Order: sequence, then structure tokens, then C-alpha cells
Amino acid sequence: MKVSKSAKITFHYTVKLEDNTEVDSSGDGPITITLGKNEILGIIEDGLVGMKKGEKKTLFLTSDQAFGDYDMENIVEFKHSEIELDKTLAAGNLIDLTDDQNNHHNGIILEKSDEIVKIDFNHPLAGKDLYYEIKVHDIDNS
Repeated sequence: MKVSKSAKITFHYTVKLEDNTEVDSSGDGPITITLGKNEILGIIEDGLVGMKKGEKKTLFLTSDQAFGDYDMENIVEFKHSEIELDKTLAAGNLIDLTDDQNNHHNGIILEKSDEIVKIDFNHPLAGKDLYYEIKVHDIDNS
């Protein structure tokens, strides 16, 4: 049986950079998703379609296919009077900010001084080409 475009599929994955550094995985066990429900990137769904139980495949995603290019405009500098921050936060810390419309924005503090804080809102894997190593464990096409 092969994976269809609307299959419920159980698979293990590992994501690596070009230098073979592992940056993500499904952990010790596989995950289960239903294709067509936007649970994963569409290009990965497309790569899963047609695979068989037990099959392994490596998908190469350029940065624009994965998490986009690194955008310098996503680095924002705030005055302390414009933003509420925990005083213990420092450069390198992850931060979750909520805007006026109650949208969450995750970023990394790049710089913090007495007057300003500079935050990078790019996805941590932005600008990186990625290799997705996939192994299909189970397929339900019903």
C-alpha cells in the first residue's frame, strides 16, 4: 500500500543541516498525522505521497521551501519604554511577545542595554537549507 494524498500516516523524521547537524526530529518514536490538514509543510506532504510502509527517503528543502530566507527587517529594536520585559532576560534568551491584536511573536534577544532591546523575529531555521530524513511506519488510506 502506498501513501495517498489524504492518508493518516505514521512516520519518523530527522531534520539536518547541510553539515549533518541534527536540528529536529520526531524523537524516540514516530508521529502520526493526516495529510491535507496542514500539519506539516506542503512540500513534505508531497514527498510522503507514494511512499510505502518501511520505505526511507531524504527530502532536500531549500531555505525558501522550508522557513524562508533570513530577513534583516525581522530584527527589531525597541526602547525599553515601548516594551515590557522581564529584567532577568538577556541576549540569547527566547521571548514570546503579544501584539495589540493578541498575536504571538517568538524571537531571540540579540542585544540588551539600559536603553534598548534588539530582537530577532526570524524563524531559527530561516536561511537554512534542510534535509528531511523520513521513514514510513504505518499507512491508513481509509
